[in-house]
Amino acid sequence: MYVKHILFLIPFFFTNTLMNMHISPSAITPPPSWSLEKVFEHYNWVNIACLNNAKTLLGVSSGSTCAYITDFTSGKKTTFFDFKHGVISLRFNETGTKLAILTHKPEAFIFDIITNEKNEYIYTKKDSFASEGAITSIYFNNDNLLGLKSDVNNYEVHITDLKNNKNLESFKHNSWVTKTAISPLKKLLATGSGNNIARLFDINKKKELISFDLKSPVKVLAFNHNETLLAIASGKNIIHIFDITTHKEIANIQYDQPILSMCFGQNTLIVGSIDGKIRVFTHVPHEQ
Repeated sequence: MYVKHILFLIPFFFTNTLMNMHISPSAITPPPSWSLEKVFEHYNWVNIACLNNAKTLLGVSSGSTCAYITDFTSGKKTTFFDFKHGVISLRFNETGTKLAILTHKPEAFIFDIITNEKNEYIYTKKDSFASEGAITSIYFNNDNLLGLKSDVNNYEVHITDLKNNKNLESFKHNSWVTKTAISPLKKLLATGSGNNIARLFDINKKKELISFDLKSPVKVLAFNHNETLLAIASGKNIIHIFDITTHKEIANIQYDQPILSMCFGQNTLIVGSIDGKIRVFTHVPHEQ
């Protein structure tokens, strides 16, 4: 079991025969539509980043075993305690009053988040429970904490009730899934692997909508708040932004270093990288 968990962290680069047609990102960079707005300094790699629905709190984990909450306006940071194991995933609930954290142990923690009279963020541990299998990311469905579990043997992703270790739904990829993302409205699932392929699924219809050939291993996936955009970061340090309705690439952002995390705000894309910085890009509409 530990061997599988360790191997899960190692990018793999072999490819399988593809069973479906794929869409390849355009080789021509479209006119710029995302511009750098601001940068938050962090002291270590920004492995995971998530934003609450109100777009006021940014959850971050880094190369250490700690997690942080950052005020998205002021940049003021609150440190959580040391989890003793690396953090895999962070997610706020719909109201922003809870933060769930998944570690490599694997173990899930749920915290209540409140502010004191000095407007400082205070957290208290609400619940914790051990998890099973290779969980790639977590999310809240109302008050239930669900996980996306990668099935190494069958190349499937299971939506799993983490507290009860019960698989609820399953979706087929064509290779070992290393990256996953659920859309904010819980309608769409994106999966990615080291064989360069990302897939988009309709959860309610239990069907694959499209697949994308990134020509490089899939590193990070992120949906925007209203499920109209899907950002996919590749091993070539390029963020490809797709229109979910047309499945066409509408923009891309070239980076000069590995991209470790992404999340969308309101017309913003928040990117964490290996240099310890959190960059915020703002969407600038094309001129008509």
